[in-house]
Amino acid sequence: MKLLADASLAVGGTLEHADQAKMAAARHRYRSALLIGKSQTAARAGPLMRKLHALARRLLTREDDYLRFTSDPRAPFDNNEAPRSGRSGWASSGSRYRAACGR
Repeated sequence: MKLLADASLAVGGTLEHADQAKMAAARHRYRSALLIGKSQTAARAGPLMRKLHALARRLLTREDDYLRFTSDPRAPFDNNEAPRSGRSGWASSGSRYRAACGR
C-alpha cells in the first residue's frame, strides 16, 4: 500500500493515480492477515499471546487511522519525522566527540 501511495504521490502529488483495484486487494490482504492473527491468538494463553491478540484487535478497530496514508495525501506513512530531525544533531555531535577523542 505504501508503494502504491508513494507512486501516486510522485506522479501528481495526489492519491488519484493509485491503482484502486490493487489498493483494495492490498487492504483485503491486510484485513485478512489481521483476522487470522486475531483468531489464532483468541485463546490468549500466556502474556505474549494476549499482547498479540490486543494488537490484532487494535489494528482492526482502528484500520482507517492506521491506513490513512492511503486516502489522505497529507497523512505521513509513519510518525518518525520528529525523532529523525532531533536525532540528526545528536548523531553528528556524537561523531565529533568520537573524532575529538581519537576513537
